[in-house]
Amino acid sequence: TDETERLKGVQLWLNLPRDMKMATPEYHSINNEYVKEFSLSNAMLDLISQEYITFQGPLSKYWPIDYNVMHISKENTLRIESSEDKKIYLFSLKGELKIGDTLIEENTAIKLTTGTYFEIKSLSDDIEVLLLSTYGPKQPMIWGGPIVLNNN
Repeated sequence: TDETERLKGVQLWLNLPRDMKMATPEYHSINNEYVKEFSLSNAMLDLISQEYITFQGPLSKYWPIDYNVMHISKENTLRIESSEDKKIYLFSLKGELKIGDTLIEENTAIKLTTGTYFEIKSLSDDIEVLLLSTYGPKQPMIWGGPIVLNNN
């Protein structure tokens, strides 16, 4: 189909701690009425859940996860403050960007190392980046195919 007719979707599965494994599954469809939009100094933020700086969104029922989309125009850099305890994941939804000296192409998922901040530099016109962060369970993780398990 034509590029303008494409629709991207993101499906997120949370790996809950052992004591919550048998929780009733939930599905949340996110539409425009659910998303709060905020203007930052050099970007726009679509807040989907939890919080970003002082902005508050809907809270997760089982596990706290920050779920946001950043819109950054070309040649702008957005500094994101974080906590060393958080696990941070990014997915480039549209355009190319740089984190440090690393080029991230469109449609690429990455896990960041720990730190108190990171910077996203837009290399394309109006990039979109999905930002996920959480404190995550403090238990061993075992990869099994495309799914992450936390026990054998």
